[in-house]
Amino acid sequence: MKKVIWTLVILVVVAVFGGRAWYLYQHRETDTNAVNVGLVSVTSGLYAKMGYDFNNGVILAIEELNVTSDKKMKLLIEDGKAVAKHAINAFNKLLFDGIDVTLIIGDIQMPPLAPLVAEHKIPTVMTIMGNTAYLKNNQD
Repeated sequence: MKKVIWTLVILVVVAVFGGRAWYLYQHRETDTNAVNVGLVSVTSGLYAKMGYDFNNGVILAIEELNVTSDKKMKLLIEDGKAVAKHAINAFNKLLFDGIDVTLIIGDIQMPPLAPLVAEHKIPTVMTIMGNTAYLKNNQD
């Protein structure tokens, strides 16, 4: 009798959790309306501080746009480390993740990525980072 009760309990638990998992799978949120924005940034190394500030600005801008726009944006950040080889790897990872638009920061990362951007025809914004200490020293 105990085996029958335990078997029924196990079947009920499996049915409840299995049913819930199936329901969640069927009603999962999809990002079909989202625009995947890939950011090749610098989050480590010598220029990490400037990359950190730039990343925060991009995150804030995307959050504000997501509040006001019907079309949502999803930000994917990869570290190019301001090294050509790492920038290429970061860009290729973003391609694999299915980006629609790319932001690339850093003049070191631009030359190796320009041919890839042209090849894959991905809308891209490339920016050059500058050191704010330079601006403070040249205000005289």
